[in-house]
Amino acid sequence: MGNGTVSVGWTERWTITAGFAGCVICGVIGKLWLNGTAKNIIYAIASVGVLAGAALLGAVHAKADDVPGTAGLLLLAVAVAGMWTGSFAGGTMVLFVALILAGLSGGFPIWARVASALSGLAFGVHTVRWLSGTWVYPGSKVVSAACILLAIAFLGRISSIWSREGPKGGAPTEG
Repeated sequence: MGNGTVSVGWTERWTITAGFAGCVICGVIGKLWLNGTAKNIIYAIASVGVLAGAALLGAVHAKADDVPGTAGLLLLAVAVAGMWTGSFAGGTMVLFVALILAGLSGGFPIWARVASALSGLAFGVHTVRWLSGTWVYPGSKVVSAACILLAIAFLGRISSIWSREGPKGGAPTEG
């Protein structure tokens, strides 16, 4: 795991924050209040937020030579894209690996790392059930728990880029 310093410009900070926070907000709205087409649209917006936030934050961690964090965040973007182009269960298989790798990264607060790893494990449970031939509703309690833990992990990532020192100890810059 790298120990390099990272500088995060304002554009990147706001884009990552908007992406991850937008995902959390849209996910809650979709889960609690919407159905049908409206729910699909709000989930698509949430997914775009994860794609942007994960790809940018992955690049930040690549600059810091944080291999697990980079791999985990970029796989997170791949998993979300795969869920829309392939299957939800196939995406959860990639999320399992992505979130555990992101949890290994030293660039986030420990509570966010634990939430990330636990979210990955919950997505892994969903995947194993699916692979064993059991149909699992994407809105199941296991997936809901995974999403709640993922939201907590996103909040930790947001806090790390807005902290005084920034992720991996680098000083944020006015980019």
